[in-house]
Amino acid sequence: MGLKNFIKKQWLDIIQWEDDSQETILYKFPMLDNEIQNNGKLIVRPGQCAVFLDEGRIADIFSEPDTYTLNTKNLPILADLKGWPYGFQSPFKSDVYFINIKQFLGQKWGTPAPVLIPDPKFEQVEIKAFGTFNFHIADPKQFLIQVTSTNRYYTAADLRDQLKGFIVTNFAPLLVQQGVTAAQLSANYKLIDDGMIGAVTAEFASLGLEMNGFQIESITLQEEYQEMLRKRTGVNIMGGMQNYAQVETLDAMKESVANPGINAMGQAGVGVGMGLGIGGLFAQNLKGALNNQDQPGTPQGAVAPGSAAAGVAALACPKCGASAVADAKFCSKCGTPLPAPEPEARFCSRCGAGLSLSALFCSKCGIKLE
Repeated sequence: MGLKNFIKKQWLDIIQWEDDSQETILYKFPMLDNEIQNNGKLIVRPGQCAVFLDEGRIADIFSEPDTYTLNTKNLPILADLKGWPYGFQSPFKSDVYFINIKQFLGQKWGTPAPVLIPDPKFEQVEIKAFGTFNFHIADPKQFLIQVTSTNRYYTAADLRDQLKGFIVTNFAPLLVQQGVTAAQLSANYKLIDDGMIGAVTAEFASLGLEMNGFQIESITLQEEYQEMLRKRTGVNIMGGMQNYAQVETLDAMKESVANPGINAMGQAGVGVGMGLGIGGLFAQNLKGALNNQDQPGTPQGAVAPGSAAAGVAALACPKCGASAVADAKFCSKCGTPLPAPEPEARFCSRCGAGLSLSALFCSKCGIKLE
């Protein structure tokens, strides 16, 4: 044996591993001819364990931080495998693997494509989600057998895709099991987090791993579902669909006034049919809102009987002056026959007022009708 090789073998009296990568899970200790000196030292640091293999068979495992003297007392399984009942002669051969048993924190996960989940309101919705999780090696022997095999070096990145697959596979079934609707997702992150740890326990354990923490950072719906939820919230805040529709109409009118292009189009006579239809809709909703305010005893958002908002114009009896709805044929007070009302079939293109077919000028703003 040359002097250089002799000096290298002397360093094998101490077997240790210092990891500064923060990503390494497994490291095979390099040894010249795989030879370990009798009574050599093994140093196991906090967050590590050392596994000795004899011809591919797992022998002794050192999982507690300490400095160990390598002899038959500390290597009972290896001594038995090699037939050392009373001790052994130097050197002996064995593979030594260091495994990081600390927690690997902040591992990223996410749904690579939208996940389809059932929802009682929308039947089915597509969502995307992402977050982080933590794991550690709970069973070094199982991990060595099932995952790393003969690898000399293994990192968290090598394992991450497999673990993310476990999470994504169980994510949608977990939401179904917990009965969380699309509208309730953001309020139930903690419930989902705790449920996911239990959902992947068996799959992680099959690799010798354990999930220590799971966090959802965001769950997003498709844009159309988000818009539906915003509108539903707006309806509830405003006290019902009719109030919501009236506010939407007023907002649209403000936008029309503020947009010179729309007004110029109306004044130039372009798109008159569209303008008349919109004007009629605005007028109908506005008159409904005003009538509700003028009618004493009418609850907010309700339609007053005989009002334009109810779709029926009010008439007055020519004899006693009592009001009557448009479809009445006789006065309910004096019995006098009522004239048939002229149908409102035209609308002013400027103010949206309803007009009779024979009108030449608008009765509200005075504009000459085409």
